[in-house]
Amino acid sequence: MRIAVFGLGYIGSVSSGCLARLGHRVIGMDIDPEKVALLGSGHAPVVEPGLAALVAGANAAGRLAATRHTDVAVAESDVGLVCVATPSRPDGSADDTQLVNVISSIGRAIRASGRQEYAVIVRSTCLPDVHHRLREILAATSGLSYARGLGYATNPEFLREGTAVEDFFAPPKIVFGAVGREAEAACRKLYAGIDAEVFFLDPAAAAMVKYADNYYHAVKVTFGNEIGLLCRQLGVDPYTVMEVFCRDRKLNISDRYLRPGAPFGGSCLPKDVRALRHAAQLTDVPLKMLQGVDASNRYQIGRLVARIEAADPDAVGFVGLSFKEGTPDLRESPFLEVLRRLVSAGRRVRVYDPMLLQLPTGEHDPISELRAFLAPDLGALTDTCDYLVVTQKLGARMWDGTRVGARHHLLDLTADPTLRRFGTYEELYR
Repeated sequence: MRIAVFGLGYIGSVSSGCLARLGHRVIGMDIDPEKVALLGSGHAPVVEPGLAALVAGANAAGRLAATRHTDVAVAESDVGLVCVATPSRPDGSADDTQLVNVISSIGRAIRASGRQEYAVIVRSTCLPDVHHRLREILAATSGLSYARGLGYATNPEFLREGTAVEDFFAPPKIVFGAVGREAEAACRKLYAGIDAEVFFLDPAAAAMVKYADNYYHAVKVTFGNEIGLLCRQLGVDPYTVMEVFCRDRKLNISDRYLRPGAPFGGSCLPKDVRALRHAAQLTDVPLKMLQGVDASNRYQIGRLVARIEAADPDAVGFVGLSFKEGTPDLRESPFLEVLRRLVSAGRRVRVYDPMLLQLPTGEHDPISELRAFLAPDLGALTDTCDYLVVTQKLGARMWDGTRVGARHHLLDLTADPTLRRFGTYEELYR
């Protein structure tokens, strides 16, 4: 393809050299004459291992040029790749001034050229509402429509300084959020030949993937440092601790516990979080992130109660009460806490939990105070409750015989796709 790269900073320079290496004809555009002169003469505008050779080779082969003029870049390309910076403002928000200026100038250049087709792909990091505004600006300034001729796509980058060229050709994933046929077609050709899993999402979700990645990376750094601080105060070698921690690929370094869902509970996590927090207080180590974990979890419990209360149900039915499915363990179950708060507020509550029903009754009944809330089966629960809080997956067959209808509201904390057939269904984070 013929690609114009707008912005020859770090991401733009790396993208220019690497895209030319893939065989595309690339023209870089920037208002900085020094960057344009460097790239145009076959020199990399930024220092990055492996980039200088790529730029020199692409320039010598006639696949890489540079300009200071937007109209020239648009005229000599079919796709515009926007890579300008989005620095922080004093209030912490991302400054989208450069993005707005570039998109506006691209749109005006498209209109002035009389072109009827053009696709813009934005690599710059910005939030979903900014992308929405940029799409509107591009359509207004270009005079084209996304229904025909105009394309816009979000394409977050996952390049690390020092290994950016390597990351470009071997990315952890490729993510697009395309609007318009032209944009989708351009996206499918952009990284042809690179072996990576490709995701086509809606533009808002594509933009948030980048923020989720970076926030999680920041959390990981902070977690390691806070554990290190506490270990040092307790006389423990933190490097040994974290070395063994990172060897666990089943739970620690995995996708476990990373899905949006219910608050945590059980016999281990709450008490151990409190114990570490207490140890930190005794040693005067300010573990800001770790100390916030318990408070954040309590907030999630309160938020769940408020959401149920806002619906003003006649009776609330819990499908599962233990802190996780497959066990009758109620120790510090967040759902038991929710039940208690609802009962205190005067709500009628019932529970169906197959594991609890297996517990022995009699003198040593471990849940004697809860027996009055238990329904003998799922059908009995749905017959008597109009608001159902699903905390455990029971399987589609369990629901087939129930009379769940228009009067029922399902709040699913498990994101079980088999329950979406019910018209009153909603997920916790949708």
